[in-house]
Amino acid sequence: MTSVRSKAILLALRTSKLFSTPITLDNLKSKREGVAKLAKFAVVNKDVSIKPYKTKDFKGEWIKVPESRDDKVLLYFHGGGFIFNFTPHHRDYISRLARTSRFKALSLDYSLAPENPYPVAVNEAMSAYKWLLESYKPQDIVVMGDSAGGAMTLSLLQMIKRDKLQMPACAIAIAPPTDATLESYKKYSKPNDYIIKDDNLDFFMDLYFKDTPRNDPIASPLFGDYKDLPPIMIHIDKSEVLYGDAVALVKKAKSAGVEAELYEEQGLWHVWHIFARFVPEGQKAIDNIARFINKYSQD
Repeated sequence: MTSVRSKAILLALRTSKLFSTPITLDNLKSKREGVAKLAKFAVVNKDVSIKPYKTKDFKGEWIKVPESRDDKVLLYFHGGGFIFNFTPHHRDYISRLARTSRFKALSLDYSLAPENPYPVAVNEAMSAYKWLLESYKPQDIVVMGDSAGGAMTLSLLQMIKRDKLQMPACAIAIAPPTDATLESYKKYSKPNDYIIKDDNLDFFMDLYFKDTPRNDPIASPLFGDYKDLPPIMIHIDKSEVLYGDAVALVKKAKSAGVEAELYEEQGLWHVWHIFARFVPEGQKAIDNIARFINKYSQD
């Protein structure tokens, strides 16, 4: 049953002009400004360490808590339709992932579309992964992301396979857009999603893909090859626009012999995990992810 606090947040999302109105090139700047203002609500506990990090190939933040092990790292990609920067908004949530899994996290502050369309962001993700391989064992690295960052997580696995690099211990994607052709979405009844509107899906994809075909096996990871990939977990709420993408991805991964899990909720919203400070369903989902991570990253 949906908690009282979650019902209150759902009500706020339904009435939010930031999420309830279409996103266009004409209002993108003001939408980005609105998203940036929300960062003031993203408080973190006093024992959380956040340190910016930058190389010539990527930038991000190291997020650590006292429970973090120095030899275990979570490479995280935030969501935002490939066009919004949610790096600061995710700090509390990622710190909770770090605390529960006992990992430290590298949160990638990747380049955004339309200024930097595909493959700029995923190339930065690949650079960060290669950089981590110089100091960490692949079995001590976990890759993860939400929404657009979830798609980047799955795209990264395809790039790692293409380049014949060692795979991470496992991968987690929360509500990822896996099928840019939108065919997976069309197979399911119209959902009641208060964050991702139907008319925004094509807009996100057009800005990110630009001239890249919508069925590109890396940019649109449902069309990739999943043989010999590491264990994958997908989180989704059944009310989400991207529910069909999640179901199709898990089905394809399993058919290729991958250990794939689908964690479903009902009556919440897109990436409810970010609200773990306020709603019990968020921490419950984080606990589930931590169990998955530690199952496949044993010493």
